[in-house]
Amino acid sequence: MNTSQLIHVLKKLAGRVMLVSGLILAVSTVADAATSASLSPASLSLTTGQSGSSVFSGNDGNSSKTFAWSYPSGLSVSKGSSSNLSSFSISTSNRTITIKTAAKGSFSATLNLSSSTAGTYVVKNTSAGISFSPKDITVTVSSSSSGGSTGGGMTGGGGGMGGGGMIGGGGVDVLNATSATLMVQAIDKAMSDGANVRFWVFCAQGGGNCRLGGPTMELGVGQQANVTLNMMMAPQENPPYNGHTIHHHGVDVPQSEDGVPETGAAVLGDNYRFSVDSRYVGSHMYHCHVHTVKHLEMGMYAALIVKAVDNAGNFTNVISNGGPTYDFEWNMVMSAVDPAFHTAVGDSTVFADYNPKYFLVNGNEGRSTTAPAETVTAAVNAKVAIRLIGIHSVNGTFEIKDAGGASKSFTVYNKDGFKLASPLTVTKLDVSPGQTADVMVTLPSTTGSWYPRVTYKNLRNGGSYTNGTVYTRLNF
Repeated sequence: MNTSQLIHVLKKLAGRVMLVSGLILAVSTVADAATSASLSPASLSLTTGQSGSSVFSGNDGNSSKTFAWSYPSGLSVSKGSSSNLSSFSISTSNRTITIKTAAKGSFSATLNLSSSTAGTYVVKNTSAGISFSPKDITVTVSSSSSGGSTGGGMTGGGGGMGGGGMIGGGGVDVLNATSATLMVQAIDKAMSDGANVRFWVFCAQGGGNCRLGGPTMELGVGQQANVTLNMMMAPQENPPYNGHTIHHHGVDVPQSEDGVPETGAAVLGDNYRFSVDSRYVGSHMYHCHVHTVKHLEMGMYAALIVKAVDNAGNFTNVISNGGPTYDFEWNMVMSAVDPAFHTAVGDSTVFADYNPKYFLVNGNEGRSTTAPAETVTAAVNAKVAIRLIGIHSVNGTFEIKDAGGASKSFTVYNKDGFKLASPLTVTKLDVSPGQTADVMVTLPSTTGSWYPRVTYKNLRNGGSYTNGTVYTRLNF
């Protein structure tokens, strides 16, 4: 090969190298452009006791990204709905928020924020898997008592891009059931009379947010649940009632995924995989199915919500299969407590006679309108979906009243997770043990407060229990 031929070959090779480099650069640019993140709103103005929300959303370019924030003392932070996350945790002891995306493209997470003390609070970003701005949330809280909606409560949130904002729910974690790992932990809860009762509760692994009424799990239609129960250090009974399971109550799953020991379910840790169709859009529940009379009473239960999805797989804010949309979503887990069941073991005769002493909504007593189990804030003219999860072992009647005691009507769309043939508008609704209902109420055009409540009733005679009405408060 002479010199001129060698120069010609080198030029051709150089051209090819430049072409390949250009293609690599182009691919890299496209990948970078595919990733994005935003926080909206980045500034909230609230009054003391009022709740606002901010939505963190974006696209992870199908590669998992991790984000973290710290928040100051005096500010209450809880999780709203989310979509396409592998984890979403809030540590109240360390005052940190951690979000890890699931490498599925678009994602969203709603943060609910409030404070009972006036001041300015900053939720400060400490790490970000994608560059974005602004990164921090500034929350300004005044001492005024005026009501109304704030922040991002009407956008994002409801599990997807454009879902309804989640309010209330007892501050529990909200997990995407396509990738969730649960553990079991013992907690002690002080009741209204000063007594301490020990509970066993499901917790998101590593989340540090273990509450009565475990993490809400959300699952989109057609998406496969992948739920793992990690039994490490779990409190449990002695054999033959040792161990725990997760039974997804109200949805049809293969027997191998049903979490029932009598049909072969493992009790020392398991993985549950299943999917559901559009018939199941609505509220369900999950609970431990080992020695159920004991473990359910101990607090091993939580809400399971099946969501409709759009063509991109994002959750949509419809209350039922093909049903109407809502602006806000409020899960209400109904339960009761007989302290004797918490100390009885094995086949004790105590389990033959249920005498509840405490009555709860979302893990809290609420014996009056001035000391409600939970206070949430929506907006005037908003449509609020209320999901009633009946894990109580007695009967219960749900109703809504205004500040003057007048009953307010609401519409029932689902019973036991299935759409009614025709919606039913009522002022009262009975919810029996193991039942669920999805109802919607439209709020008035002027600010104020309503008081949704549950009255628990004796299974034997239908009479209301002493201190058996649990009040909540809905501001708008």
